[in-house]
Amino acid sequence: MRSFPSVTEVMQPWVNFSRVPPRLLEAAAEICAAYAQGIPVIGLGLDDERKGYFDSFRRWFDAFVDEVILSEERLFDEQIGFSGEPDLVVRVKKTVGGSVDLIDLKTPLGLSKSWRVQLAGYQHLCEVKGIHIDRAGSLRLDPYGKVPKIDWYGGSVNQDFFIFMSCLNAHHFFQQ
Repeated sequence: MRSFPSVTEVMQPWVNFSRVPPRLLEAAAEICAAYAQGIPVIGLGLDDERKGYFDSFRRWFDAFVDEVILSEERLFDEQIGFSGEPDLVVRVKKTVGGSVDLIDLKTPLGLSKSWRVQLAGYQHLCEVKGIHIDRAGSLRLDPYGKVPKIDWYGGSVNQDFFIFMSCLNAHHFFQQ
């Protein structure tokens, strides 16, 4: 199979990913994905630095998620030429709407406009796979285990995907 750049790789020239230590983000995402998939999280590196983020995720997950549709699965659009690994696609409980939500886990406290563009890329990949997304948002996990904040990006998905495609086209042009 041909190698495709990832959503984050495509956006890297325009986004500063250095604000969050990669080992913290990867470990927190791995622990949260395991929990979402029903895998015991004991032994996955749940130290004091990650425990708060996990507790924050667990609070949200237990309160809102009815079904995990997809978790940390690599998706491809071979026609356009990119891939991505969305953190979660879930069906929320009917008591909160029953929608299919694309969730990207974040550890920073502040918002980044790049998140909208990243989620637009992931949403496109989900649609290519045949998964219709009702809402896409970033879930900002709390380092102290408090309820996380969620930011929904609905009104700008077409514009955000257009921006992503501009990044992708530039990536393809300069990598040839």
